[in-house]
Amino acid sequence: AYLATALTWPLLEPTPWALFFAAVMAGAWYGGLGPSLLAIALAAAAGNYAFLEPHRSLSAEPGKLLASLVFVLVALFIALLASARRRAMHRETQQRHWLEGTLSSIGDAVIATDTAGRITFMNAPAEQLTQWSRMEAAGRPLEDVFCIVNEATGEPVEDPVAKVLRSGT
Repeated sequence: AYLATALTWPLLEPTPWALFFAAVMAGAWYGGLGPSLLAIALAAAAGNYAFLEPHRSLSAEPGKLLASLVFVLVALFIALLASARRRAMHRETQQRHWLEGTLSSIGDAVIATDTAGRITFMNAPAEQLTQWSRMEAAGRPLEDVFCIVNEATGEPVEDPVAKVLRSGT
């Protein structure tokens, strides 16, 4: 960010922090809170020294301090949001693996669908019952993969997913 700002300084002079925000976001996205805090500290020091008046000085003028403080606060907000997002994605992935492991180990056939009735998961007994592999069935409507018929009449039964979605129970 420092090098890119230095190379494009005449264009970025009114907003010297623009590319430093990008560095903070990249640090938070790929590394988490620690690397983004390091990026904030390095960006504040480099930006103060090289791009704020007086250039090549670490003086503590009020205008320079205010600009730096605003950068640090906004960058810290970005870092905290990105870090929270990263943790939430990690927890969601862990929960998904736990749930798939649990559903896969059940001895009965289990088919899960999204709210539109498209298959999102099938365990091995469901694959055997339907003669569809998990990969083939993924994204297809339940009624295409699992046809339910009334035992006494042999007539097709209403799609249970459609019934649940319609009734809300």
